[in-house]
Amino acid sequence: MKKLLFLTLILTLLLAGCGPVSLSTPQQAIPTQPAEIVPAATPTLPVEQTPVSGGGYPQAAFAARAALAAELNIPEEQITVANIEPVEWSDSCLGAARADEMCAMVITPGYRVTLEVNGKTYIYHTNSEGTALRRGDAKGLPGQQQPNSAILRWQGSDCAVAEFDFERIATGECNQALTQHPWNGIPDTLSTLVTTYGSFNSQTAAGKIAFQGHGRNIASEAEQRAIAEWARLQFVAAQTGQVDTLQGLALTYHREGGIAGFCDDLMVWLDGRVSVSDCKDQAVNLRLTASDLEQLYGWFDTLARLDYEYTDPAVADAMTTSLSLPGTGQLQATDENSRQLAEFASRLVARARALSSAPANLPEAEKSLRTFFEALQGGDYALGAALYAGDTSMLSTWNPDIQNNLPGGLERACTQNGLQCLLPRSISYQGPDSRGGYQFSVEFSNPDGTLFRQGPCCGDANGQVSTSFIYGVLQNGETWMVLDLPPYVP
Repeated sequence: MKKLLFLTLILTLLLAGCGPVSLSTPQQAIPTQPAEIVPAATPTLPVEQTPVSGGGYPQAAFAARAALAAELNIPEEQITVANIEPVEWSDSCLGAARADEMCAMVITPGYRVTLEVNGKTYIYHTNSEGTALRRGDAKGLPGQQQPNSAILRWQGSDCAVAEFDFERIATGECNQALTQHPWNGIPDTLSTLVTTYGSFNSQTAAGKIAFQGHGRNIASEAEQRAIAEWARLQFVAAQTGQVDTLQGLALTYHREGGIAGFCDDLMVWLDGRVSVSDCKDQAVNLRLTASDLEQLYGWFDTLARLDYEYTDPAVADAMTTSLSLPGTGQLQATDENSRQLAEFASRLVARARALSSAPANLPEAEKSLRTFFEALQGGDYALGAALYAGDTSMLSTWNPDIQNNLPGGLERACTQNGLQCLLPRSISYQGPDSRGGYQFSVEFSNPDGTLFRQGPCCGDANGQVSTSFIYGVLQNGETWMVLDLPPYVP
């Protein structure tokens, strides 16, 4: 009896010193897994595992082990569960979508299960129950197509393929081994894309795209197209070993003359890059907004090639304007199309000129504008009121019962009257505002991350749909005040 009590005491002490349940076999330590970039998922804090029959693992771990055993045609007992990480996947494809697959953008709780067999590591993405499984590792089995592990994968109509992560570009053809091309440092464009947009899979006019990001915005069709165009240009540059500045050009514009002696050159690429120079100084670079991209692709895809030149008649200081659009459509451009394109180009030139002479305090003004929208969207109407100095007559008309209470008026307007108090998607400096201060063009995102569109008003089905809105910001002492309210939807 004493011997039994002694053994029981020893066993109790051993169990008490074990700490958390190991996710490996008792004879093996849990290997430390290297950090991996999986922007399609948001890791959660470790949670206590619920014991299930057969061990202390979630059922998803057993499901992953059974799937790998069947895949390798080996007994399950030869497979070690090395690690289990609770994860909230950002889509229904568990962060491992194929290039040709569309996934619902819904948070899907589950696990990243790491398995080991004979020194090789395999990773499975699962849902909570283990009823949905995806291979999430880059080491595929011979003859099998594994889910894409790259941050961005592009496939052209001719089966050209490019895969991107923060360390390299890999290029080649479908179902063939890809050639690795190192990046020269972390590419800023890829970093911006990952932090701006959520994951998506899309077929665009520039090829198929499978993208894994963790931004709050859902890329519009035009923004998806721009990402595909960028990937295509990077593919060509990697394959040829050089950058061709004429590759992917969508619009060129030149203007010179006038009393002031204007001379402007504009180049716009299909991936949304813009370069503007005054024919002698260094160029100013900027990017097209989602609204700009929609306009550009509309012309590029529907109009045939357009080469246009116009000179003011019978004027000594005449202005000469020329533009070229290598469109891929069938329609011949009208005079109205040419005028619209010239106005579009002129606006981009003006925006670049404003940026080239931007005042030093511009970031402060933009920050106040952004904070104003964030305050209204987050329900901090006192802060929103402290940053607003525009007209309040509409708020009073909507709410005659609220007087001398700007926070209350803003709250009612945002929650009941139809103001769309949304987060800004893009803010572009436009130059001085006629009321003093600075003027910005702002795009907004809906709560689901899609681009906000203000539809035609009051039953006018043929009215204009707006996606960008103008805001003035005026300095008052040390504070920058916003002069316009958020967009309105009746």
